[in-house]
Amino acid sequence: MELSGSFAGRWAPDASVFLIGMRGVGKTTIGLMLSGVLSRPFLDADRIFESAVGVPLKQFVDEHGFSAFRDRETLLLQQLVREHARGKVIALGGGVVEREENRRIIEQYAASRGPVIRILRDPNAVLAFLSAPAKDKSTWTDLQESYAAVWQRRIPWYESCSNLAFVAPSPDSSAHPSLALKAAEDAIKRFAERLVGVPSPRSLRALAATRRTTALVLPLSLVDELDRPRLEAATRGVDAIEIHIAQTLDISTARFDFGTHIALLVGRLRTMTRLPLLYRPSRQAYSAHDASTYFQLIKLGFELACEVVDVSLNLQDEELATLLEKRSPASQIMLSSTLDPSQSWGDDGARAVYARAARLGANVIRLEKAVASVDENLELRRWQTEIAASDGPPLIGLGHGDTARLSLLLNSLLTPVRLPGAAENNVDKVVLFTADELRHTSRLAGLDHPRCVHLVGTTAAATTLGQRLLDAGFRVDITQTPPLLTDVFSHPDSRAVVHLALIPQPSSGPPVPKLSLLARNATRHDVVLCLRRSSAALSSRPQEAGVYVAENTLALAVSHLVVKHLSPVNAISTRSTAILLGVPTLSAGIVPELLAAVHHLGIRRIAAVGCSSDALERLRNFEVLRTVVVTASLDEAVPALRDEFGAGSPTVIISCDADPPDLPPVLAHAVAPGIVVHLPEARLPSSGARQVENQPRTIDGWLYVGSVELSREREDRLYEVVTGYPV
Repeated sequence: MELSGSFAGRWAPDASVFLIGMRGVGKTTIGLMLSGVLSRPFLDADRIFESAVGVPLKQFVDEHGFSAFRDRETLLLQQLVREHARGKVIALGGGVVEREENRRIIEQYAASRGPVIRILRDPNAVLAFLSAPAKDKSTWTDLQESYAAVWQRRIPWYESCSNLAFVAPSPDSSAHPSLALKAAEDAIKRFAERLVGVPSPRSLRALAATRRTTALVLPLSLVDELDRPRLEAATRGVDAIEIHIAQTLDISTARFDFGTHIALLVGRLRTMTRLPLLYRPSRQAYSAHDASTYFQLIKLGFELACEVVDVSLNLQDEELATLLEKRSPASQIMLSSTLDPSQSWGDDGARAVYARAARLGANVIRLEKAVASVDENLELRRWQTEIAASDGPPLIGLGHGDTARLSLLLNSLLTPVRLPGAAENNVDKVVLFTADELRHTSRLAGLDHPRCVHLVGTTAAATTLGQRLLDAGFRVDITQTPPLLTDVFSHPDSRAVVHLALIPQPSSGPPVPKLSLLARNATRHDVVLCLRRSSAALSSRPQEAGVYVAENTLALAVSHLVVKHLSPVNAISTRSTAILLGVPTLSAGIVPELLAAVHHLGIRRIAAVGCSSDALERLRNFEVLRTVVVTASLDEAVPALRDEFGAGSPTVIISCDADPPDLPPVLAHAVAPGIVVHLPEARLPSSGARQVENQPRTIDGWLYVGSVELSREREDRLYEVVTGYPV
């Protein structure tokens, strides 16, 4: 589900990105990663300073004093903004904000010229990092002032100088050093996608016109208590997460200043889920005496690039206009208010509130009120239907009290649902269902016509997928006979039937001729052919057939596993190489799928080691690969790749051997180990084959991924291909 826009348009697409933040938060590491993702040069202001003066920073300060250092630092900052304002990623020194003149330069750049990102990290983790011995972490060798005191003094300066904030995940100390920063790499990649613009974003209005969507209400105070498995279970079938910030609870219990406290929790949530975030400070937290705190909360939501930010209509127009000037183009605005009990849904007073929100630039409007009768819920639904037929922003309408629960059933856009097992079942007087309760009750009441997926095929994959689709709120039909397309797309509810998926038996050929024509680099199994309609077609051309989409789930799964686990040190580049190991004659048909995975990763040079002649023939016919070298053993592969391509050690090995491969010293002792994807099911198992462990394991720094995780990944890719929802 894509909710957001992008930062593109607020400044030039190639505007340089400046990074600011305390020493030890990871500006250099994040900057290097960001420069790789954006394909831009990285400049470190401290290194440029040292190159210019010819001595380390500390020596310069010892010889000339801090005043001279700050003078030279200001000149360097002016030069960077003047000469490198386009196409760069630039990390500034932690103390650059100490001088008012520097702050003014950075603030002016952030106001109109380009992104300035303040890097945040748990202060306790930073202190532990700085205290660790024998690490070349910084030019400074001692702290002349306590870190906490410096942090507190600089917090408002970092905030005033930046227009974005990024929470750097702490390295995983249990992982191999080359994999310790994997979480940070994943986070910066997603942030960078937003920085340069997300293609074809879906608006809230488009979502409201096509299907029901829900948002899990998650009090921010619970984020520390959740782990990834529990969150994944709670968000199954949910479209977004509504972060509920109760000021009196979250801020009063903060370990640090409230902005850092909230940002760190949002950052942790980002590492556990890819769902869009609806950032919603409690309206009860706002009053005249703490308006500045509320404004800071909203500004923080914009800076963290939350996909939707809720802003209270209780503010005056002038206050709202000032606040919305701070909005990030990456965030859509939800303006919300609670109607007076004397007002009715759709009366002149309610319409005036809606019109004001629309005039102020809301992407979506959320109104609530106390509901005393069932008829009031029906009035709300009639008004929502009227708005849906107009050009205005969509309306989320919610009632207070048990009688108002019908409003949750009738609402179709980002309906709030509660966390299963939560002690409280209401938020801001709205009595909530869980996602499962909402779906079940809607169906019993005949209010919900779930999207339908026709699965053609009786394989285990179809059965497993069918159950997952049911859990996510789809209607599923599993059959061996493809239905007539006219029957599929002439359903009376144009929003009900969405997809037709053809899942062939592993031992059979394609179920329809179009499968072999549409599937890219595909063999007869692992190919899913979908007939899918776009949201626009669903709403405007309900009788029109969809388009065929064919994908190979094995190829997608292998490429996703590599991206998920490959060290940031080994980021795929034009010099990357891979090894295809031990493909037997019986499994020669799998070669196009494995090569499709390698090609999807961007690798064009591979070594084929110990493969059958049939497999080699198929491999050489794969036109998109530039060159293939053939060797008999892994020991020969590395020098062969180096001699043929001038490339370094391969970082991806896809093995079809019955046993996990034993790596030769030239690979096992590599500075930056890679990943081994082991596919023993590609051949008949040998009697002495070692069992593949259920969980990925690390040997000599190389991550071995076996059948169990690959199977899970294939299920995820199958779900993604059929539904169109990213997993």
